[in-house]
Amino acid sequence: MIDKPATETIQLLKKLVQFNTENPPGTTIDALLFLKDWALDQGLKATLKIYDEDLGKGNILISTDEIHQDEIMMSGHLDVVKAGDLKKWIYDPFSATEENGYIFGRGSADMKAGVAAALEGGAQLLQNKAANDSMKSALALGYVSTNKNFLTKTTGAIQNPNLELLFDSPSLRQFSFTFVMSAREDKESQAIRRIIRFFKQGMSVQRASTGLFLKSPNTFDIKYKYKSNDHPYLNKIKECALINFSVDYTPAGNYSTYEDGAMTLYALSMQFQELDPIYNDDYDNKLGKESIGY
Repeated sequence: MIDKPATETIQLLKKLVQFNTENPPGTTIDALLFLKDWALDQGLKATLKIYDEDLGKGNILISTDEIHQDEIMMSGHLDVVKAGDLKKWIYDPFSATEENGYIFGRGSADMKAGVAAALEGGAQLLQNKAANDSMKSALALGYVSTNKNFLTKTTGAIQNPNLELLFDSPSLRQFSFTFVMSAREDKESQAIRRIIRFFKQGMSVQRASTGLFLKSPNTFDIKYKYKSNDHPYLNKIKECALINFSVDYTPAGNYSTYEDGAMTLYALSMQFQELDPIYNDDYDNKLGKESIGY
């Protein structure tokens, strides 16, 4: 006899199979929107990010609680390979027909079944009144925390705390820059205004044309130059996001303008953060070998 959790997993799987997510083109937006609604109905947290609105591609993160460090994530994909010649199928590849204990359809094994199992597992754990609170917070769509209490109960052992003193997790570097600008003529005043606008707009969240989704802000590539080449004696910086940008319009402590209203002095302060950590093998590539590195 199939128990209740298994029955619900099968029903969720059938729903997912019924979405045509053939790749190419790999359109999964309808399935993602369905999963977001499903997750919220289950009391789970869901974050949906569309990275290609035209093709309807995106990612969704579903969890039972806030995401913390030192966790394991179970990930999956919703796109499926082309169904090919439909005449060769006994059942519609997107009908999710169930017969003799089997479900026929694209993705019923690879890997909408795995996605459905992980999701239902998280929902069942959240709803299980006997579940330990530490277990609830540890699971995030298959995320299992490595907190010491959890390891003690399951393995009779704890992590070596001395290792944490050496390394916890990779960090993302931040860089701050300050520039003082003073225009000597009208063209320079206009250039300063464009520079300020460029960075203010570049760090702002973008809205999709439909207004339904938000897109990430622009990112920046920062380089120190010596003549026409990268500076061999200054550090390299990976792709960055501008996380803070401010303008002091009176850095000298008094309000002063030209005849057209342009400020005589501007002080720009900006703070960038790299998107990726620095890894040991980064120093083995061309940039790492020919310079100080990162």
